[in-house]
Amino acid sequence: MRYTGLRIDEDAFPIFADPDRSASAADAFAAGLTWHANRQLTLVFDFERTSFADGATGGDRPAEVVFLGRAQTVF
Repeated sequence: MRYTGLRIDEDAFPIFADPDRSASAADAFAAGLTWHANRQLTLVFDFERTSFADGATGGDRPAEVVFLGRAQTVF
């Protein structure tokens, strides 16, 4: 499991980022599961959710959710 936080100072990008459209903070939580079915097969599943502060008109930018899966085999 992992937690990540990002805070961006308002003076960091005074010219290149529009404060009405750019998020000023992000918090992410991730969790993963690895299953070794046998010596030849491994399955990996990951989940991550990131929530943002600001970055949208009238409130916060919507959260992003990602599911990843991988199957690996050795022969």
